[in-house]
Amino acid sequence: MHSAHASACAGNAARAGWQPMELYESRANPIAFVKGNALCQPKWTGPVSDRPLGSVLAPHELSELYRLMVEGVRECVVFLLDTDGFITVWNKAAEEMKGYPAAEAIGQHLSMLYTDEDRHQGAPQHHLALAKEAGFFRGEGWRMRKDRSLFFANVTITALRDDAGTLRGFSKITLDLTAHKLLERCEKERAEIDMVLQAAHSGTWRWNVGTGVVHLAAHFLALLGRSGVDSPIRFDEWIGMFHPQDQDLVRARLLAACETAPASHFEDQVRLCTAGDTHRWFHVHANWNETAGGAPLILMGVCVDVHTLKTAEAAREHANQQLHAERARFSHIMDHLPSGVLLADVPSGHITYQNREAGRMLGRDLPQTGCAINHEDYRFFDAGGMRIAPADLPLARTILTNAGTQSEELVYERPDGVRAHYAVTTASIFDTDGARRLAIAVMHDVSALKTAQLSAATEKEQAQVTLSAITDGVITTDLNGIIALVNPVAERMTGWTRQEAVGHSIDEVVRPFDNNCCGETVTALIRRCLDEGRVLQGLPHAMLSARGGQRYTIESAIAPIALADGKLIGSVLVFHDVTESRRMLDQLGYEASHDALTGLVNRREFEVRLKRTLERIKLAPDSGAALLYMDLDQFKIVNDTCGHAAGDDLLHILAQVYRGHVRERDTLARLGGDEFALIVDHCTVEEAMMVAEKILDATARFRYACKDRMFHLGVSIGLIPIDDTAASVEEALRQADHACYIAKETGRNRIHLHQRDDAKLIMRRSDMNWVTRLTNAIECDGLQLHYQPIMPIGAGDTGDTGDTGVT
Repeated sequence: MHSAHASACAGNAARAGWQPMELYESRANPIAFVKGNALCQPKWTGPVSDRPLGSVLAPHELSELYRLMVEGVRECVVFLLDTDGFITVWNKAAEEMKGYPAAEAIGQHLSMLYTDEDRHQGAPQHHLALAKEAGFFRGEGWRMRKDRSLFFANVTITALRDDAGTLRGFSKITLDLTAHKLLERCEKERAEIDMVLQAAHSGTWRWNVGTGVVHLAAHFLALLGRSGVDSPIRFDEWIGMFHPQDQDLVRARLLAACETAPASHFEDQVRLCTAGDTHRWFHVHANWNETAGGAPLILMGVCVDVHTLKTAEAAREHANQQLHAERARFSHIMDHLPSGVLLADVPSGHITYQNREAGRMLGRDLPQTGCAINHEDYRFFDAGGMRIAPADLPLARTILTNAGTQSEELVYERPDGVRAHYAVTTASIFDTDGARRLAIAVMHDVSALKTAQLSAATEKEQAQVTLSAITDGVITTDLNGIIALVNPVAERMTGWTRQEAVGHSIDEVVRPFDNNCCGETVTALIRRCLDEGRVLQGLPHAMLSARGGQRYTIESAIAPIALADGKLIGSVLVFHDVTESRRMLDQLGYEASHDALTGLVNRREFEVRLKRTLERIKLAPDSGAALLYMDLDQFKIVNDTCGHAAGDDLLHILAQVYRGHVRERDTLARLGGDEFALIVDHCTVEEAMMVAEKILDATARFRYACKDRMFHLGVSIGLIPIDDTAASVEEALRQADHACYIAKETGRNRIHLHQRDDAKLIMRRSDMNWVTRLTNAIECDGLQLHYQPIMPIGAGDTGDTGDTGVT
């Protein structure tokens, strides 16, 4: 028998690639087994007489014992695979767990034990490859029995190698962990239930009626702010956890439920005490748990925290009360509105509300209004007098087409035949869910406004005709200087059409508005006019530059525009074209101050400017100035030879020559005849002498051709410094004239500089005084003859003379 068993075991081992020596070492050693590539051999440390049976058994008996041990295991599946994963050894436990008898299993591939999904993903080959590479593979997963039922298994696949490291096959050990897996699932489901209860702010409890003990779950205690794990308490203590006002009711309801158990149940909303001496509302629901064998009844209950909902209900009730009050107030307000309001249902079009004013405007109360879509009694007309069909009215269009907010003016004929102008605005009303429930129409009676508009339009037309007829430019603006109206004259003078100018700032259209008061812009002037509330008249002439480049000299005035109540609404700018008159005035002024022949300043204007220079010198003596008095030499020859026309031409040409040698700020004038004068401002005497020498040199080089003759002139120049000692314009000119005369007397064509204590000038003044005295004496017979020498008039005549004195 032992031999037969050994042969069978050896045969199975041979099919697995094993040799007998690989399974045991000798009779004297205990059973050996291979783990990986190593031969593992347990050591016995007890008495020799107590050694295991294997230590005294023959090798074939040990093989038989090993086979019996493997096949005798019922909780653990053990079988062997060849190197390709085909089954070679199959024990009884495998038959019972897998459902395959050994005859069906041996020779089949390992993959038959996997699920279809695992086989599709290549799990069997992958597991064998991992065991081959690492020496073993261990894992857990669902496996399939022959009847295709599943069980959860712990699998270990071990690679079996000989001493040389050659792979001989695999061993596979499987443990059925289905019960453990289901237990885990139950625990998980219980944890999930706890999580759901916790998320739902709920807690469970159970009351054992027989023992009177109430067990409170931990999460229920946590809802109450208490600690504990499945804490058992007495029934009375449980009742004491309710609000004092609810305790009697809960006790009575629970005891009543006991009398009708197990058919009854308990359900109510009550308040429970929390750890902070506060109370929260809970929805309590409990059912009886029927037990077998007459065991005591157990009431299983759950408490759901509904405090927030209860509070919300109270708030909602309060909100409902407020809503009713608001509705009443809304109705009161709507009935006192000056506008008519209609509400219509969507999509039926039935009018559900109208305020008091709407009833007055339409001439109908609410029961008579009917449907807004097809009510033929609504007689509305457009601006042209054509009646509008009910379906085309604004409210009907809003109901039918979901049109947005619309506003338009219509004419309505009341039932009494009176027509009125209404401004109608319609819109849709949406609920919070986005659904369109109502349409609203708001009507304003604008009949009076329409009449006022027609009157205003008539007045405006009259004003437009008036503005078009006047010859002044008129521009009106708002309070910010933005143009509102431009008349035709203003269009012509600015180069802007009315359409272009309206809406622009007045500074853009009227530009540049120069030479005005203190250099202010038109907008600034408008602002000053509005701030002071008065008309700004008498503004200085300004230059208006039109768009096309043309310039106009204008006189302007700015006035505020105010309503009847005094409220300012804008301003008006009125400007008059004075270009021609200003040109004529400028021409007259120029002619009054300039010499017509030479274009130089004349004597009158020269004296005005000399006076300003004298006044400036008195205020600032160090600024310096000089006066040059010039008289042409030999000018009379040109007049006598070529005529006065040639003389005038010569003076004109020579004046232009002199202009080229003086500065722009200096004043060159023709005083009359061939006399010129020059004021040299802001200079020293030396600088004035240089100017005089330039004029002297220019005159000497000047040539004038007339009637085949060439004339050259000279000039005598009298120069006097202008200082704070000059008494007057007349005195300054007299001194300059004397200096010029001295230049002529001393040889002409030269410069005489007048200085203080000038002997020649003093002598000339004395001579001029004697001339005046003698003239007066002759005219007044003031001469007396005292003596006179008698001289012979013939040649060689001699004779005594007597003295005759004349005084």
